[in-house]
Amino acid sequence: MKTLVLLLWLACLSQADIKCELKSGTVDSAYNKVGEAALKGIKFHDDRNKGNMRLFECTCDDDDDLFEDDYVDDIEYEQGDSTDWFRAEIFRIHGCKTLRLSLKSGRDTLADYFSQKLLIVEQIESLELEDFEVGELPGSTNFGTFSSIYFRDLKFTENLDQFKFEDRHEVVFERVKIGSNVEKVDIFMDNIDPSIENVLRIEECEFPGVNDVTSSSDIGRDVFKLDIIQEQPEMDGEDEKCNYDYKGDIIVKRNTFGYLRKENFKIIGGKSFQFEQNSLEVINDLVFDLRNLKNVHINGNNMGFSLKSPNGLLFLDQNRQACEEDELDLPESQIGEIQIKLNKFAQTASSFMEIDKEPNYSKDFIKNNVFIVGNEVSQKCNCTKIELPKKDDDDDDEDSSSTEDDNARVRYMFINSSRCLSDQLPPLFGERKDICDGKNPTTFEQLKINTEEGTRGRWTIYLVVAIFITMLLTFCCTFAIMYFMCMKDKDRTSISPEP
Repeated sequence: MKTLVLLLWLACLSQADIKCELKSGTVDSAYNKVGEAALKGIKFHDDRNKGNMRLFECTCDDDDDLFEDDYVDDIEYEQGDSTDWFRAEIFRIHGCKTLRLSLKSGRDTLADYFSQKLLIVEQIESLELEDFEVGELPGSTNFGTFSSIYFRDLKFTENLDQFKFEDRHEVVFERVKIGSNVEKVDIFMDNIDPSIENVLRIEECEFPGVNDVTSSSDIGRDVFKLDIIQEQPEMDGEDEKCNYDYKGDIIVKRNTFGYLRKENFKIIGGKSFQFEQNSLEVINDLVFDLRNLKNVHINGNNMGFSLKSPNGLLFLDQNRQACEEDELDLPESQIGEIQIKLNKFAQTASSFMEIDKEPNYSKDFIKNNVFIVGNEVSQKCNCTKIELPKKDDDDDDEDSSSTEDDNARVRYMFINSSRCLSDQLPPLFGERKDICDGKNPTTFEQLKINTEEGTRGRWTIYLVVAIFITMLLTFCCTFAIMYFMCMKDKDRTSISPEP
């Protein structure tokens, strides 16, 4: 009877829909595009490094496959007594048409076997997440989980609600799409480990919006939300200090977002927030809710229509009540650049971003740290003169400025450095300052005329120079011929015998 059961089990095993293997040889980190942050979180075996890692990968055999932790038993049977498979630095699942993925946290799960390793899920036409607990911290020290997680070149189609990541070295969403059956994508991150320089990258993804912004059922719904808390304590050797040492880079680049309503990017703490080269269709309210970030770069985006402003708020607080005055979370000296550059807006957006800074920061904080340049507004220039707020004579505090004054300066910088449309037909984009001074952008026809005149002028110069050089060469050649002919006659006379 036992023999029959074993044979049946082996028959089922041979029909497994997932095929896994340990790749022979070594794998360079560049081959699988592994970032530096992820490499720092990998536990290497047998003196290996980023240039000679091992890769254990699984692929689908059928059109619709289920991959779950129970598959560990199958892998162990196929690998026999070898332990090399779970000592590989990368665990990769790829090449599936429809994959139902269930990865839980716990003892002897796949995440436990590949503790402190990189998980890559990619090249999946339709990915249905049934369970995904492996981004969270393990509930016990008796088991572990992946140190970094990559999702690339796939489409989420079912059962997607919230991702939760805690103290992962690097989390990547790259070229990810969202199916019509997915109502929302919530990404929550909580990073408190001071030994980790966390990185989140969301690049070249597509997050659709609602179908109708005027619909009561759609207007209150957000498809995409990113909620991040990064409050790592500053370390004094092995001792934690009271204040935070904000770490972590949030990189959001070249994505497409549909309708964004409110607090879609809610971020507390971090070294940088880089929101660049994205396309947004509609913004309805305060989309960027940012607090205590050392660097903020919002550059080169197509911002679409803003139904309500402001769309961003940056709040900076250097000290919490719980800490002493010499233990500051975010002193002014740690803040880098706040950039809002080269973005495109459908309408006037001078109130796009407001800044509420620490009162103890210097009055020149906006001047020294905020850079707003070259933002383009698809409307005719409003040449109404604007002025910076003047200092109240009764204000005795010469070293600080009010939030109202700071944001007036931000609006002034935004408007004065913006690009807008001229009154020409057809209207052309140009610098607001030039257009308001009466210097309209050069039209195509005028540019063509200028180019032709410039070309004619240059060719005239070239022709004169060519004639001069030709005359000079002719003179030189004539002189040389006459000189050598005369010398030849002279030499013949000197060697002739006397009669």
